[in-house]
Amino acid sequence: MEEKNKAMGKKNIVLFRKLRRRRYIFLERRRLSKEINKLALSGYPVRLNIGSSIIHYESWLSLDLPFFDLLRTDLCKQLFGKHQIDNILMEHVLEHLMPSDVKMALLNLKPYLKKNTGIIRIAVPDKNHPNPLYIEYVRPNGSGPGANDHKSFWNLDDFITMSNILGYEVQALEYYDISGTLHHDHGIIDESNGAIRRSAQKRNNNDEIHDYSSLIVDLKISLK
Repeated sequence: MEEKNKAMGKKNIVLFRKLRRRRYIFLERRRLSKEINKLALSGYPVRLNIGSSIIHYESWLSLDLPFFDLLRTDLCKQLFGKHQIDNILMEHVLEHLMPSDVKMALLNLKPYLKKNTGIIRIAVPDKNHPNPLYIEYVRPNGSGPGANDHKSFWNLDDFITMSNILGYEVQALEYYDISGTLHHDHGIIDESNGAIRRSAQKRNNNDEIHDYSSLIVDLKISLK
């Protein structure tokens, strides 16, 4: 009987922890929804840093697992409602998704992005980077931190092809072309639409790969 009571006690503790976690997630999602609603109704820009982990920027609202999942249309509706989003930032997030899931994520966000002015800024590892050490560092199952969870690898042409199919226009901000030449858009990236920490302009942030860069693009809804 004593062993049975101990087993029941452990089960109750596990159940209590699960219920407490569910309640915490529910309350945090409700808080985020209220924050977005408040910003939109007050006329302030709605700026979302998705997949941000511990990185927070002033005037940007951070969304991450387990509170938000790019692949769940129900959570997009729950958090965004009828509001339109001014800016979405996703720095080194989409490489953790399969290509089909990247498409789904961008389709899920599209109805909530402002038609004329809304921008999705994306940074991912650049498959055209000419340094083989970089490629080994960032490729799926590569040697770099988190690369064991990378599920997709992109160059600019890949991203343009996919985005155009989904109804987005692409502005390339930083990328390597197929010949291994690095390109920037006007030299300095405008951080008002989203700060990118892992870029050629901030290479000193990475001590292992001294020529570190990212494929960085802005997406807007195509008006064609």
